[in-house]
Amino acid sequence: MAKTDNPLKRLVNLAANDVAAWLLERPVREATTRSSNLVPPAQALDSDLVFFVTLEDGSEEILHLEFQGRGSDRPMPIRMLEYRTRLAATYPDMPVTSVVWYVGGAGVGTVGLLAEPVEANATLSHLERGL
Repeated sequence: MAKTDNPLKRLVNLAANDVAAWLLERPVREATTRSSNLVPPAQALDSDLVFFVTLEDGSEEILHLEFQGRGSDRPMPIRMLEYRTRLAATYPDMPVTSVVWYVGGAGVGTVGLLAEPVEANATLSHLERGL
């Protein structure tokens, strides 16, 4: 990939503002680069429950549940993105559905969301419900 990556990076950097505006479909003031070395997770990520579900038609998928009380130090959308990304990377051929259940008054005013995957697990959205 380096044979094509490096020339493409140089080319796109020359027109970064225009490329960003084109891809984002809105005006851009400035597009700059920073180090793209992604740091691997330094710690294990412990999810609350992960079910491997076999449906009536024989297909399999993952159902991931998180229970959230008051006092989380990290925003739930960021946490869910991390859980789902790791599940999708570990089980690339299995669709993943993630659900957050807020308990004890946590998540009051949070708007739940659900996005249907375009194909297999092409979405990293999650569903939020209060208990």
